[in-house]
Amino acid sequence: MDVVAVLFWVVWDAEKAALEVKDYQAAISWSAQTALRDIIGRMMLADILVGCSAIDEELQHIIDERTTPWEIG
Repeated sequence: MDVVAVLFWVVWDAEKAALEVKDYQAAISWSAQTALRDIIGRMMLADILVGCSAIDEELQHIIDERTTPWEIG
C-alpha cells in the first residue's frame, strides 16, 4: 500500500521553535510519518480505505501533542 500525505504547519513562536528542537522541519516530518505508520499499523485495510477522516483526526491530535511544546501547530 502506498500512502500519500500532505502536511501543513504554522510556527507560532519562531524563537521557541528554533531553540526547542534542532531542526523543527525534519522533526515535524519524522513525527508525522511515525504517527501515520502507527495509526495505519493498528487498522484493518478495509477501515483504512473508508476511514480517512478518522485517520486525519487521530493524526492531527498526535502531531499537535508532539509539536505544541515547540510552538508549532
